[in-house]
Amino acid sequence: MGLREAKKQRIRLDIIENAIALFRERGFEATKVREIAEAAEISEATFFNYFPTKDAVLSDWAHACVSEPLQRAAEIGERGVRPALRMICVDLAARIEADRAFAARAWERARLTAPGSPAALLALLEEGQQGGQLRRDLSARQLGEILYAAVSGTICSWLERAAPDGSLAPELRRSVDLVLDGARRRNERVRPGAGASAQPISTR
Repeated sequence: MGLREAKKQRIRLDIIENAIALFRERGFEATKVREIAEAAEISEATFFNYFPTKDAVLSDWAHACVSEPLQRAAEIGERGVRPALRMICVDLAARIEADRAFAARAWERARLTAPGSPAALLALLEEGQQGGQLRRDLSARQLGEILYAAVSGTICSWLERAAPDGSLAPELRRSVDLVLDGARRRNERVRPGAGASAQPISTR
């Protein structure tokens, strides 16, 4: 990453950090863009160069809640796809549960769609495919999007309940396991020498 891109990334992170702090302190509706810009030591015009609305800041924050732990899971992937992802569910749940009330309001306003999967996560899934842990008739990108949707959907469902009947972590682990069970290669026979784009031979 060049110096210019690194500076832009720092400004973006500063905006998110200061905005979230103000949202927690004053509430989303009461917080003005001007106040966020002042806290981040930028102009309002600069704020709008990075985010079109306050809601967009919340969306980025919510995405980061999911994407950052998934990125870390990829970085410890030498333990295998499933152990890495299941272990990170505890960290992700802790981040959400630390301030459930704010997280619920933030995720309600955020409009989440699965972003591009982090490069490290794609590499982890590709290694799983090459090592025979995961099916190869779907691309690593597709598997990453399905995994992201399952994790974020579980978080949204848990936050929407008036009184959750348990911790978020076990629910996240079950969702990850469900995706990975469906992605296992055990029911797939791939022709010898076929690449990741090969079509499986039906076993049914």
